[in-house]
Amino acid sequence: NMQLKYSQTQDETDMCEYVRAGIMFDLGRIMENAFGNYRIDSQFIAACEAGTPWRSQLDKVLGPAQASLEQFLTELKGDFN
Repeated sequence: NMQLKYSQTQDETDMCEYVRAGIMFDLGRIMENAFGNYRIDSQFIAACEAGTPWRSQLDKVLGPAQASLEQFLTELKGDFN
């Protein structure tokens, strides 16, 4: 839309294309942030390497990660209201 509505020259059209092509969303980082930067996959790997049950690692991070996710979703919902 911006390209068609606001571009008067080919250079401006090309710039819009360059900007659009450079936009990227890293969903992994977004979800990691939503979980309070708890790297749950790293916890599982650490449990496997240590020979401990992965459930014990999950129990350590599950509560704080859920709380962070709930806060993230509450803030996100506020952005759309």
